[in-house]
Amino acid sequence: MIKVELALLRIKQFARKTVDHVAVEVYEILTKYGEGYVNLERRTPVEGPKSIIDNPERYYCLVALPGEEIIGVGAYLRRDLELLRIVVRPEYRGRGFGKLLVMLLTSLAFVIDRPYEVRMFVRKDNERMLNLAKKMGYKVTGEKENSYKLTVTRPDFIKAVLNDGKSFLPNLKNINVSNTTSERDTTWRECMYWTWYSTNS
Repeated sequence: MIKVELALLRIKQFARKTVDHVAVEVYEILTKYGEGYVNLERRTPVEGPKSIIDNPERYYCLVALPGEEIIGVGAYLRRDLELLRIVVRPEYRGRGFGKLLVMLLTSLAFVIDRPYEVRMFVRKDNERMLNLAKKMGYKVTGEKENSYKLTVTRPDFIKAVLNDGKSFLPNLKNINVSNTTSERDTTWRECMYWTWYSTNS
């Protein structure tokens, strides 16, 4: 059994890397591994690292500690209550990290804005993401030429996590979420840190 220290960090929360370094790395992951894995057609394509730096509140990185290696990235667009640009490095796929990232980003959306439902758009040929999202309670609620609109309600998400999440949720230890809440906004000064015990090498 392998002990993996993980964190979900915004691009300005890295201790060992500069914001510029993280932005370049996130941009490379999105452009190199994102096409075909998650629908990037829904929004204007990421123009470069600067567009990531200009929107630091959108992007979250699933990171392996202590070296801060980025396992996967994702974005949450608050005005549309939408997850997008969820990408996991190929060497980490099939090991539960994608499911964990979707679960954490969905949880984050429900915690920050307290909506009744959250959505994402997924390419029709992206069976991996479609299956993963459905396991987290997402359902197809719309269709475009090349993509499906998937939404999940708070009750369906909680039910899915309690059921399907049994395979990995008990392995999360030392969950520590510190956030400040105001009437207008919620800012995560510190995101989620935990220890994940993985049976996968």
